Amino acid sequence: MLWSADAGKVEEIFLTKLRWVALPLSARLAKLLIRYDQYQDRSTDSFISYLCTSKNYVAAGSGNYLVCAQCREQLSDANVCGGCGKEYSYTDGMLFLLPEELKDLQQGYNYELSLQTPKEHL
Repeated sequence: MLWSADAGKVEEIFLTKLRWVALPLSARLAKLLIRYDQYQDRSTDSFISYLCTSKNYVAAGSGNYLVCAQCREQLSDANVCGGCGKEYSYTDGMLFLLPEELKDLQQGYNYELSLQTPKEHL
């Protein structure tokens, strides 16, 4: 039980006193993991989904609930940002909602390779 108490203290420190460093590092790590995944064999892909119930659940309003990766404004039903006007598009049935520094992932998407990959892996 000592470990869980210590882990809670570390988490509290990162979420309060070191938030200014923890959030940018988390975002950078997420982008690096996306880059790493880009070069992995698609046949071994897995999808894990977690389901939970919020104590403060509020149903989403009608319309698009996605936000722009650049300015965080809500997207229209056509996936166009209401703030900066950026338009997000689909490739092979997938919406690529990526920030500018990752836009090459959509441009480099290999449709022929996706045809060889079982749909449950895409």
